[in-house]
Amino acid sequence: MTGSSAGVGLFRFEWNDNLRVGGGNDTLDGGAGSDEVTYLQASKHFTVSVAGESVIVQDRSGVEGTDTLLSVNQILFGDGGAFDPTWLVKATQLDQARFVDLFEMYAAYLNRAPDALGVDYWASRLVDGMTLQQIAKSFFVQPETMEAYLFHGREWAPLSFDIALDTREP
Repeated sequence: MTGSSAGVGLFRFEWNDNLRVGGGNDTLDGGAGSDEVTYLQASKHFTVSVAGESVIVQDRSGVEGTDTLLSVNQILFGDGGAFDPTWLVKATQLDQARFVDLFEMYAAYLNRAPDALGVDYWASRLVDGMTLQQIAKSFFVQPETMEAYLFHGREWAPLSFDIALDTREP
């Protein structure tokens, strides 16, 4: 379904839908199924935020308006950028101390601050019940982590894992 420049509510409830927005301000409710929203412009033109259970997508260039998304599983942009907006909604449920744990893990493994989508993804995994230890194991096998530590030799991997989890022997 394609939206118009008039700004209308588009609702789909029982199907897997691809909703293509036009200009104007739309409310898009994907309902049941696996639903995606497609924007024609590059992701750099948009601001994405959360309000309760809704994801707000604002086109800063003014071409595609501001949309409110509910029950949408994927947002696609004209430059190929894509992400699952449910990560953002779930991340808002995480307490500050757990976010600090994730930030420390990024620092320990990658020696950098987390990117917004990355930390929201891992925060959503914590909300889904994944433990920090499970995330650390998953984190360590990510391509960026493996590339960062391959040249340090095999002994560095267990040490960095212990540092991130603070499980070192006294």
